[in-house]
Amino acid sequence: MQKKATGAFWKKKERRRQLVIGIWSFPKCVGRSRARALFSLPKNFPRLREKPIPSQSVKYQTFLIFGAPGSGKGTQGKILGSIPRFFHCACGDVFRSLDTRTPLGQAFLKYSSRGELVPDEITVKLWKVRIEDAVGAHVFKPDIDWLVLDGIPRNVGQAKLTEEIIDVKKVFHLSCPDRDALVARLKKRALKDNRFDDANEEVIRRRLATYEAESKPVLEYYGADLIEVIDATQPPVKVLAKILSTITGCNGNGNGQIHAYASAEAENFLA
Repeated sequence: MQKKATGAFWKKKERRRQLVIGIWSFPKCVGRSRARALFSLPKNFPRLREKPIPSQSVKYQTFLIFGAPGSGKGTQGKILGSIPRFFHCACGDVFRSLDTRTPLGQAFLKYSSRGELVPDEITVKLWKVRIEDAVGAHVFKPDIDWLVLDGIPRNVGQAKLTEEIIDVKKVFHLSCPDRDALVARLKKRALKDNRFDDANEEVIRRRLATYEAESKPVLEYYGADLIEVIDATQPPVKVLAKILSTITGCNGNGNGQIHAYASAEAENFLA
C-alpha cells in the first residue's frame, strides 16, 4: 500500500527544489563537491537572495560642491565623478531616477504635483535610497571611495538630517558675487538645453534670491574651517585644478591612490 505524502514530506521536497535552484545559480567551476555541501546545510540556512544589504556602519567620506545656480557645481561634480575612487551624486539625478510606484515616490509626487516644496525629510530619504542602491550595486564603495555631492544639502535642515550619514571633509564654495554674470550664464545654458522658460530673467533672479535666503546659510553651518572658496568666474579647468589641489592636501583617512589619481587628472586637464 502506497504511503500518503505528509506536510513534512512536501516541505522537505520544496526545500530540496530550492537548493537545486541554488546549485544551478553557481558557475560550473564550483563543482559537485560544492553541490553536495549545499544539501548538507541546516534547514534554517538563508537563501542568497534573501540576504539583506549590510547597514551603514561608518559615515561616507564626502566633499560638497556648493554654490549659486549657474556657478558650475554640476560641471565640476561630473568631472570629479569620472575620476577613479570618486562617486558623484547630484540632487537632480536623485529626482530623475525616482520610481514613483514606491511609497517614497508617491510621497514625493504628493507635493511636487501640487507645486509645493518637498519636505526635507523626504528629499534626504530619496537621496539616501539612491546612495544605498549605488552601494548595493557596487558602483559606490564607501570603504575606498569619496562621495561628491552637489545640490544637497540645499538648506540647513537637510544639512542636519545628513549629519549621521556623511562626514564632510571639505565644502568647495564656487563663489560668483557678480549676479549679472550668473544670470547671463543661466540664460545661455537654458537656451542651449531648449528650456526656454528657464531663460526668463525674472525666474532666474528669483532662484538666486532663494539661494541667498535658504541655501547660503549652509556655509555658516559647516564653518569657515571646512570652506574652500573658489572663484567660479575662472575657466572650468582652473576651478577643477584648485579643487584637486585642495583634495590632495587633505589629511583624511582616504586611500593614497585617490590623491595620485587626482593629481594626474589635474595635469591632464591643464596640459
